Amino acid sequence: MKVQAINDAIEELLEEYDIPEFSKRAIITFDSNGLAALPSDYFRMIKLWNVDSSSVEESEYLYITEDNFDKKASTDAYYWTEDYIIADAARKLKVLPIASGTLQIRYIKTHTAVNSTDTADSGLAARWDKVVAASACKNLLDNAGQDKEAEKWAKNAMQWKINVWSALKGRGGFKEGSRVKSRYERISLLNR
Repeated sequence: MKVQAINDAIEELLEEYDIPEFSKRAIITFDSNGLAALPSDYFRMIKLWNVDSSSVEESEYLYITEDNFDKKASTDAYYWTEDYIIADAARKLKVLPIASGTLQIRYIKTHTAVNSTDTADSGLAARWDKVVAASACKNLLDNAGQDKEAEKWAKNAMQWKINVWSALKGRGGFKEGSRVKSRYERISLLNR
């Protein structure tokens, strides 16, 4: 149960955050029906776009649900969806306008499933360990019906997620003007 709770916690992170170590970029080829196979390690889309001859982004494709996608004309521009294609027995990407060609894709790859609490490495950086542990505790306590304890661990997990994500977004450390000063730097000792 611990291993499953850990894997569930990691998947929850990947659903919510664009974690750099799981972000991949690739070029995918669409056939004349506007269909392309998903990368084998695909978990979730971040962005789909095309580039001009100078490799500069021309236009970004917007996600719409399968039902809304089916209502669009084949010439409508810059939409994508995922759909299960019965003839291919696989989930594929579909784009509009329908045409063959290549597009750039940035996506979150699947994690390596943890199969032991002691030895497996999911691919997450160590900075996420506390978040995964707290989220796994929350999942286990939820399953055991211990709602108050689960809520406590959910709060811990959320706070640690915020801390880790804030540190990732502020790469390069603290800037000089935003550094928290100690009490001794704020209060002049010469005036005492």
